[in-house]
Amino acid sequence: MNSPIQALQPNLIDINAHLHALFHPGFTHSYPNSYIQIAYGPPSTGNVNQAQIWSAHDLKGAAEFAAKKNADGFNVYVSPALLQFDGEPPPKRVKDDRYLTSAFAWVEFDGEGDAERINNILKEKQILPALIVKTGSTPHLRMHIYFKVDGIRDAEQQKQVNKAMQNLLGTDTVIDACRVMRLAGTVNYPTKKKSAERGYIAEVTTFRKVSDALTYRVEQLLALAPDDDLRHFADYSTWLEENIGLRIGKSDDDVIAMLQASKVAGQWHTNMRNAIASMVGKRWPEMAIKAMCSPFSEGGFDDKDVAKLIDSAVQKYGAAENERETAPVQEMPKPKASSALALTYYDELCDAPRKFWIMKRVLARGETSNWFGPPGVGKSVLMTDLAFHVAWGRDWRGYRSKERCGVVYIALERGALVKRRLSAYKRKHEAPDLPIAVASNVVDLKNKACVKLIVDTIREAEARFGVKVGLIVIDTISKGIAAGGGDEDKAKDVNIVLANLRRVEELTNVHIACVGHTGKDEGRGHRGSNANLGDVDLMVQISGDGAIKTAKVIKINDGTEGPLTHYKIDSALLSTDEDGDAITTAIISDDAAEATQDVNAKKGLNRAQSRAIELLTRCINEIGRPPPTSQEFPRNVRVVTLEEWHAACERGGLSSAKEKADRDRAFRRAKDDLQTFKRIACLDGLVWLVRDDG
Repeated sequence: MNSPIQALQPNLIDINAHLHALFHPGFTHSYPNSYIQIAYGPPSTGNVNQAQIWSAHDLKGAAEFAAKKNADGFNVYVSPALLQFDGEPPPKRVKDDRYLTSAFAWVEFDGEGDAERINNILKEKQILPALIVKTGSTPHLRMHIYFKVDGIRDAEQQKQVNKAMQNLLGTDTVIDACRVMRLAGTVNYPTKKKSAERGYIAEVTTFRKVSDALTYRVEQLLALAPDDDLRHFADYSTWLEENIGLRIGKSDDDVIAMLQASKVAGQWHTNMRNAIASMVGKRWPEMAIKAMCSPFSEGGFDDKDVAKLIDSAVQKYGAAENERETAPVQEMPKPKASSALALTYYDELCDAPRKFWIMKRVLARGETSNWFGPPGVGKSVLMTDLAFHVAWGRDWRGYRSKERCGVVYIALERGALVKRRLSAYKRKHEAPDLPIAVASNVVDLKNKACVKLIVDTIREAEARFGVKVGLIVIDTISKGIAAGGGDEDKAKDVNIVLANLRRVEELTNVHIACVGHTGKDEGRGHRGSNANLGDVDLMVQISGDGAIKTAKVIKINDGTEGPLTHYKIDSALLSTDEDGDAITTAIISDDAAEATQDVNAKKGLNRAQSRAIELLTRCINEIGRPPPTSQEFPRNVRVVTLEEWHAACERGGLSSAKEKADRDRAFRRAKDDLQTFKRIACLDGLVWLVRDDG
């Protein structure tokens, strides 16, 4: 045994969390005879030459073993793959021939600046890791990151997916299917060489499970490989020849050359057809061919022209499964069907679940909102304005854009009008091609088949956009209920629709914004069953008899109720008709501050007071947090410090005075006035907005 290098102790909570995330019971119970590998080695040599094999259903024993070995001074690792054995597992490290399956692809990095560079790539490609293990922070951040993947076929495909992610992110070579990775929660003891040359120190590694992480298909990740780095795809033909005995025609270099040549203008069809014919002749499966062709196709993995060329080649040369003349490769054991619900266990709750904002304090992924009001207040106009800014990736009426993503606007009513409004925004802002599309079909939201219909629509839009869809607008939800003979007054019908929309969110992690109506009595809120109020995360009521309209939050899960924004509606010129008359459409005025000032002026606020409360609202939207637990603070408010508000007023130009002392006096005067008018409240250096029901 080795004695510990430092008085650091392994964190058993993180060890358990990492193992349970990799080998969740909901995943492993489909493989009753599967195993996992805990490897370890002394830091004196850096060799990882010892291992213990554990049943995948005894994670507690594996965690305790790992913690003890680490406390004894060994570096400890885990293979993210499930293993299979014909008999008793050997007490040693195993190779890829023991691979059974895995639910993840993985990469690791340890270079200076790698963390920021890789984070930028993941943001650009809209990829969200599922698990993050911090292996060190001195002298710079080092990590292992895992991506949730569904349907990895075998060890060879595991290597292909790992290689694709490595090439995309420019990370270290860790593609082996049974590769061992640092076990989170254990102490990372560096070798003397790494301590001397790189400045590493002994540190306890940490684990984070990313909430709402997506599960990717194998072909999605394979298709992310750079255009100029396709060699790992071509390795598949070597595997076919070695394992199945197929004879290969054109070389891999020939296939790659034809695909590269397809990028020449006017030469796509011929070269793509020849490349696909060669791959079909090599007996590549359709998934592998699509993944190989996707970087060279406008439609990506699901390009329709590529699908036609594959079908044509299969008719001529035969499909992969029908042409194998030798003994089949041993198939991976088929998992038993499981009826268990996906569970998150208490010991997996290491971090507060993260909320993925699209538009901060307004729209978040995986949530539903309802925007309703009487006719004539511009509900759909406001929603079009919001959708445009989401697709544009720009701040909206003082709320910060956190993610530029695709938008699918399902216009169940007046689809042509929505298209005209978007045309007006396109002309006004001269924005480039934005990831937003309009569907003007009537959809029966009561029918469970609508889930597949909407998900398929999202996938098709994503293939065209090149980015993930983040927002779905349904305008109006009442039309979707009525399309299937439902009644919006009946909770049963409304609940069926909302359940279907929740299924869409589970499968795609989008935000669904529904547009609705008030009844004859606006004061009674949303028309129809009150099931709407119980099953949405955000509810916004829109009102206004005059030129200025108000969107007010009347229900929110994580935020403060009260005015969301005030706005005016402008008329935008589109063109002229055959008689020379103007064709116009309604859009939202850009000047949110002007509309807010007009509202405040009616309530007796001057320019400085109005500006101060506008800047406080923005400050709270940006950095507001719940107040300390105390009966002296009202419920459901968010607060900032007076210093934070003061700084926001300095940046926002509350006062144009040259001297700071004069600007400070202007701030104090505005603060005192707003307290007198009961528009804000202050306590213990904190400030918040008093709810405005006007």
